Amino acid sequence: MALGLKVLIVGSDAMSFNGRIVKTRHRLNALGADVQVMRLHLHSRANGFRKDDPGADLQAYASRLVLELLQVVPSSLARPIAFRSLLKDVFRHFNAVLPDALHVMDPYALKVAVLWKRQSGADTAIIFDACEWFPGTAAADAATGRYIQALLSEFGPELSAWVCSSEALSKLYTDSYPEWPSPYLFGNVPDWDLSRPVQRTASPLRKTLGVVPEDIVLLFSGAFNRCRGIEALLRGASDLQPHTHLAFMGYGPLTDEIQSYANAHSNVHLIDAVAPTELQAWLSGADAGLIPYQTDIANHRIATPNKLYEFPCAGVPLLSRDLPIIHNTIITHGIGSVLDEPAWGGDTSDGAADFSIMTARIRSFRRDEDLDRRLFDFSRISHDRLLGGLDAVYSGAENRTSSQQS
Repeated sequence: MALGLKVLIVGSDAMSFNGRIVKTRHRLNALGADVQVMRLHLHSRANGFRKDDPGADLQAYASRLVLELLQVVPSSLARPIAFRSLLKDVFRHFNAVLPDALHVMDPYALKVAVLWKRQSGADTAIIFDACEWFPGTAAADAATGRYIQALLSEFGPELSAWVCSSEALSKLYTDSYPEWPSPYLFGNVPDWDLSRPVQRTASPLRKTLGVVPEDIVLLFSGAFNRCRGIEALLRGASDLQPHTHLAFMGYGPLTDEIQSYANAHSNVHLIDAVAPTELQAWLSGADAGLIPYQTDIANHRIATPNKLYEFPCAGVPLLSRDLPIIHNTIITHGIGSVLDEPAWGGDTSDGAADFSIMTARIRSFRRDEDLDRRLFDFSRISHDRLLGGLDAVYSGAENRTSSQQS
């Protein structure tokens, strides 16, 4: 399908998720769309926007100043000077591009897109990507969560369409905002070639770590943000056995802390994020992918993060904390284990992970002769079921644009 659409993906550094942006851009490019990415800088030290791809500033949490800038009469253009200046610059770029569709990645970007459309009168489609429960992310305290809900209530009814990453998340949004149009399902499944054989021992991950086939590699892949259980993993590092390795691949606010532990422990490793085209080969070298997200974050309890699909698509089972949607997925499809709190350091702020529990599960995985088949079956089913929503949304946008031009 050749869409022939100009699509501008817009996200803020306060909330957008880099992996989802990359996945969306890749999928739209494959469909034939002309895609640009704009990152809105809403944090106080760098007010402005970038017209290039999102980079290493994966997630700069909004400062109190930024929330004050945004929390003023949401339907009015009477903004403080800094935010008015941001809007003026962004609107100028929108007017220059005149996209067929604005694909907005978070509620702040949604607000900016709707304000521009109201002012410009453009017939641009606004597509909202509800990839997280934004009122309940780790970045949103109670006041911020209420403000985000207000944004979604005010600007959501002006959406042309919206996509959601899971059925559970779709239901939560639909129950909360019944006036929105019906959602399309676009899951966090990587669009990888599942026919490629997975060669664990030949993975660049194991070569980089210098491990032998018998060694156990536990891998956390993704954003190094707080509230994801990373600190407890690090605190347990001193009890790692000689042939067990803990690797972190990605970047984010906890990079320096991880590097400090890696400097002090020979079997703790920090690896730079790799290109999406290389990720499958790197992940395939792990013995287990870790999902240690804290359970007290509302968004975590309903999340279906990239790693829930990426590791199985690389032939790697999961070890996860007991989070409802993730728990059901892992147990239903037999693609790993859900471990009780002692494995993750408990629910205290200074707990340490117990890697002896994890390594015992790895040994059971290695004895499970049917595990590879279950991982492949889950990956194939997820790929077939969860990737079509974005195609359907933009087919509609293409049809609408064509009818306007005829």
